[in-house]
Parts: sequence; C-alpha cells; structure tokens
Amino acid sequence: MRKKKVDEIQDDDILQFVALRIHEKKFAVEISHIKEIIRFQKASALPKIPEFIDGVIDLRGEIIPIIDLRKRFSAPVKYELATRILIARAKGKTIGMVADEASEVLSITTNSIKPAPAITKYYKAEYIIGMITYGKSIYVILDVDRLLTEEERISIEEIAVG
Repeated sequence: MRKKKVDEIQDDDILQFVALRIHEKKFAVEISHIKEIIRFQKASALPKIPEFIDGVIDLRGEIIPIIDLRKRFSAPVKYELATRILIARAKGKTIGMVADEASEVLSITTNSIKPAPAITKYYKAEYIIGMITYGKSIYVILDVDRLLTEEERISIEEIAVG
C-alpha cells in the first residue's frame, strides 16, 4: 500500500500506531516508522555519547544505535520481561528505541488526533505530535523524526558509520 502524503489525508482516514509504555505513561508511534519489534538486549556501550543513548546492537549484521526512551523522558529505568526495542526509521536512519512495553496496534481515525496541550512547550517536547484517546487511555503521539536534535543525529550517524 502506498503511503499517503500529508495533503492527501482525509479527516476520516485510519492511521495505525504502535502503542508503547514508558514507566506509567502511554505513547504511540505511527506504524510506518517501525520496521520490527525485538526483545530487549543489552547494547554495547560507547564513549562520549549522550546519556540517553545506550550504545549499539548488532542486528543481523547491521549496527544500530539504541535510544532509551525512558532516559530521554527522565523516567526510571527498570528492565522487565516486557521491555522491548522498537527498530525504527528516523529521517532515513535506522535506530532502536527502548520502551518498557510495546503492547498493541491502535487503529485511529485522523479526526481523533488532538493537538498536544500548550504545557508541553515548557518541557521542550517538540517531538510530540498530538494525543489520542483509545478506550479509556490517553496516548501521546511521538514524532520519531524529531526525537533527536540535529547535533544528536550527527552523533548517532558517527556511531553508525564508525
């Protein structure tokens, strides 16, 4: 199926998101960014990288930098049986994102997406697209392409190349 351009999306179009949990908060990532979800594995640490980057893993011969979303969002880091790594594409690069759990796929109509509240501006949460209510839960939609600053992206590219 061809991915729609933003100007082609209608109010009643259905988008799919992967639901994930970080500590006690629920997040969602558009499924088109996710390549696969794997069980947690310890990353090989590297020197001089931002604290929220755990290091790299070798996934079938590809070296992938691992971002711990728990550290990125200042949440406690506790490894559980449900801890997962979401292998994703962010601005053309493959990254891994650690979450406490990746639980299900949510199918949401575009008119169900609400803008993020103004308070998120105070937390420098430029990577928040909006929010959705699914069942009795509220999910924060993350923009995978904006999870990293340009400087952080360059650091990761150096990791992946080096």
